[in-house]
Amino acid sequence: MFEQKKRASARMARASWGLFLRGARRHVERAREWTRAEGLEAHMRAREERERELRAEREARARARRPKRAQAPYRAPARAMSDLELKARAFGARTARSLIALAIPSALMLYPPLALFTGNPAPMLLWPVVYGYLVWDG
Repeated sequence: MFEQKKRASARMARASWGLFLRGARRHVERAREWTRAEGLEAHMRAREERERELRAEREARARARRPKRAQAPYRAPARAMSDLELKARAFGARTARSLIALAIPSALMLYPPLALFTGNPAPMLLWPVVYGYLVWDG
């Protein structure tokens, strides 16, 4: 009888660990996809194009409201973003996303033991909660 309970608890532990790993892998894949940001350059190019169109519309409305003889302030013509500038901005966005994707799990893993050392045991309760969530998600 005792041997069967021991085997059952070992099977349950293996099953929960497998579900935990499946949930963790799912979250890692989501973070990886978010960090890679496929299509980020196209999105940035489209957003920049919309901003240029809006600026042109605003300037046209301002010209229509202004008296004909009034001096128009000088504005530099709107230019398209170069490929090098686009790649630099996309690299900066991906770098920021990578830092966020690495910093949050690291902080969640390191904060509870540090809080325990300072005398606050409450954050140690987060680990079983996170384990339970990942098992449930897996």
